[in-house]
Amino acid sequence: MLRDPIRFGIFFELIFVNVVVTAPGVTVAFNLETYRLPAYLEVERTILVGHWHILATLSAVIVLFLIADRLGARGWVRQVAGWGLLLGSSLALVFVQFTMFRQPGQERPWAMLLFETGIAVSLLSVALFVAVHLVRQVCLKPPQDQDG
Repeated sequence: MLRDPIRFGIFFELIFVNVVVTAPGVTVAFNLETYRLPAYLEVERTILVGHWHILATLSAVIVLFLIADRLGARGWVRQVAGWGLLLGSSLALVFVQFTMFRQPGQERPWAMLLFETGIAVSLLSVALFVAVHLVRQVCLKPPQDQDG
């Protein structure tokens, strides 16, 4: 299963959602009295907004894996794009938790740096896949019959 990062990634994301969405949501629910204190309102808003963005990002990553699989990514492109997207999105989604769950007024620039690095790796992986796919479609496709 580890030989195919795209298929592994689809199933990994379905389990990983529990780490970065479900567990933090339950944590907030159990500590709702704290997160509803006036001092924590900014933190709660960050968690509420981040919670749905993380869920949307996980869904988008799964869709990107399905698209790459459907478009027939093979060889080194499948490996680099698949592992890059999986590792980059995982890095981003783990470290955004440290940004969301913080004390009021506290900033964590180290977590933001790792979060942004994960986003960059993910986007570079998708860009690589798209570029290689476009080049293969445009440059390597046999010419179409113009008479038909």
